[in-house]
Amino acid sequence: MGNVWTGIKNDALIILADPALDWKVEILFAYPGFWALFWYRISNLLFVWRFPLLPRIIMGVVRLLTAIDIHPGAKISKGGVFIDHGAGVVIGATSEIGAGTTVYHQVTLGASGKPVAKGERRHPIVGKGCVLGAGTKLIGAIQIGDGVVTGANSVVTKSIEPFCTAVGVPAKSRPQVTKPDIVKKVKTAELTIVAPPSKKISSCPLEFQELAHVRTKKCDNHTCLDFGNHIMDGLDVPLQ
Repeated sequence: MGNVWTGIKNDALIILADPALDWKVEILFAYPGFWALFWYRISNLLFVWRFPLLPRIIMGVVRLLTAIDIHPGAKISKGGVFIDHGAGVVIGATSEIGAGTTVYHQVTLGASGKPVAKGERRHPIVGKGCVLGAGTKLIGAIQIGDGVVTGANSVVTKSIEPFCTAVGVPAKSRPQVTKPDIVKKVKTAELTIVAPPSKKISSCPLEFQELAHVRTKKCDNHTCLDFGNHIMDGLDVPLQ
């Protein structure tokens, strides 16, 4: 019973980080995902205790009220999960979801439809700290690693390594690579002022007159770029 209340508390704590939340009391009135998880945790306890039928009845009513369908046999971490918006979310009987995962609307953790023996796993296992984008479909007994992010409407039919991003139909995954700070990578090029042989630029402000004559002598990729002409083409100022 302690795990139930721990899970409910952590579900609420995760919502506190939602930038759309202005007042804590909104959790009780504006987050159907919280209530779906609230009743799931109670129903799951009854399911584990082998109460007949009652857990399914409870979650059936919850589905009517919240448009979120969670089987009471699913395993959702007591560390807390955030179901945002929630409409159309389906979580199958043998699904597992790790702590800190965010599930957006229209997400399905479903079976592939292939015949399996009773009691065998047929739904996905989702790791910790994942983000399942709106409309994501996770199909079959696959493993989604920790920290995985799925794009909207992706259809995932194969297991994904931790800390990858998966997008597309069918989804293809790539490791999450932090983009380097481009500003720090830029090296100062050697510049020179070159006076044009036959044309004068007198109708431009002084700073653009100077920029128009700036040309690079060296670049990292050994390609010379005429910055001056590029700037003046953008300004569309006639040369006199």
